[in-house]
Amino acid sequence: MLDESPRSLSDREMEVLRQLATGASNQQIAYDLDISVNTVKVHIRNIFEKLGVSSRTEATLYAIQSGWVQVGGEATGDRAPGNSLSLAAGQEGLFRLRRVNWRALILAGVALVTILAVVTWYFAAAPGAASGVPSTRSPATGPPAVRVRTLTPMPDARAGLASVVHDFQVYTIGGETANGLTGAVDRYDPRADRWFPQASKPTPVRGAGAAVARGKIYVPGGCTAANRALSILEIYDPAGDHWSVGPDLPAPVCEYAIAALEGQIYVLGGRDGTEYKADVFAFDPRENRWAKLAPMPTARASAAAAVSGGRIFVVGGTNGTDLVTNEVFAPGKEGSAAWEKGAPLPQGRAGLGLVTIGNTLYAVGGESQGQHQSVAQYDVTTDTWTQVSLDGASFPRHAGVVELDASKILVLGGWLEWPLAATTEYTLRYQIFLP
Repeated sequence: MLDESPRSLSDREMEVLRQLATGASNQQIAYDLDISVNTVKVHIRNIFEKLGVSSRTEATLYAIQSGWVQVGGEATGDRAPGNSLSLAAGQEGLFRLRRVNWRALILAGVALVTILAVVTWYFAAAPGAASGVPSTRSPATGPPAVRVRTLTPMPDARAGLASVVHDFQVYTIGGETANGLTGAVDRYDPRADRWFPQASKPTPVRGAGAAVARGKIYVPGGCTAANRALSILEIYDPAGDHWSVGPDLPAPVCEYAIAALEGQIYVLGGRDGTEYKADVFAFDPRENRWAKLAPMPTARASAAAAVSGGRIFVVGGTNGTDLVTNEVFAPGKEGSAAWEKGAPLPQGRAGLGLVTIGNTLYAVGGESQGQHQSVAQYDVTTDTWTQVSLDGASFPRHAGVVELDASKILVLGGWLEWPLAATTEYTLRYQIFLP
């Protein structure tokens, strides 16, 4: 007998499952539901775990078999009835799959599994063979093999820049060059390995961050050439390649950490030009206003933030001393209950990048007491850090660090005694997902 209701799926998870059933990509789901791509990945992982499936196809078939979505429709031409997919429980017609041959799709899935096995064997046997770039492998209990590629450098060498991924395009914004601050904006297309100039940011700054919400890129605050913190909010529209101005921050700040979660943008800590700050500001693009939330337990600047499991992890930074601090923010809570402590970094580091891949956070680059740092990985489920061995790799501080997809990290520019233009790709784990 088929299940009558979703097996402990939340309302949001059901929304994501319904989107999966239409064949939507993670980026499309994020845009439609006004959440981040990382949040979509978390919901999909939770759906897979709760349903006991391992692919989008299996999740869709499970939903059909359980009666949450149903096959229906009239025959068209030489097609038999029942080849289009619609939602059950009064939602029929809201989301609909294109007509497909399910038997052919399942056979194609089996073929992809076979290909996956071959590809996995190939990379396990020679992780650097495909690119000709040497790779390193940690012990079986450590992180997976790492592949490094040098890509087309940025048009200008710069550090302290903002960087963000939108619609599989990488945007670098502002920063400091050898000749001073810049408002330059460049778009990188990973598929073509090419850079394209975009409309410049109206106010050149360094020490600002960027986050995506509702299809636009938000860049709050930042530092001037005179080291003064700003309270401006400038908003870039990638579709129209133009900038607009939003409401000012509640207070000026630069060198903060930034994250986007469930359609909100969070600015955490930083400096106001003279003092290290613990303030947390949230911007709601729908209401076009800022709110001040529970402050961080530790005031600091040059930390990094990333989202996992509906929480924001704020890692590292400096308050005069490079910190190992790992503090975790739950936006739905208030006061001191909104914050808890995670396991500290193996070494203090400031000016780092932080990205999420699956259940793992990667702290990339930065500096600790004058020494440039490599990569440390944090397992969210076990609250433990592990150093990643990357022989010969040299990571800068104050670089742009972004997650390119479910396996790759890009490191853009930064400082290694001088501003850099380098674009470097690190493949930290090999993941292939069936459609």
